[in-house]
Amino acid sequence: MNGYLSGESSYKSVRVNNSLSANRTTDAWKFSVGGRYSTNTRTYELEDGTDKYTQESWSGTGLAVKSITDRFSLGASGEVGRDSYYNVA
Repeated sequence: MNGYLSGESSYKSVRVNNSLSANRTTDAWKFSVGGRYSTNTRTYELEDGTDKYTQESWSGTGLAVKSITDRFSLGASGEVGRDSYYNVA
């Protein structure tokens, strides 16, 4: 949590970050998945009222690799995610 104060306005900010990952490896396959979630809310105290802004974001990743020979592998990876911004009066 942090904050800022000036002659005209002030704000406070709350930020939460989380992440998770898991891996599994065998002689033939390697799998990896991960995810992240973050939210940040700022509240501004203005002379004419209060404004609140929230940013949320999340993403997920995945990887799968198959051993073809002792020297070569074939794999695929992907990622999905979203960022959202809200202005709450």
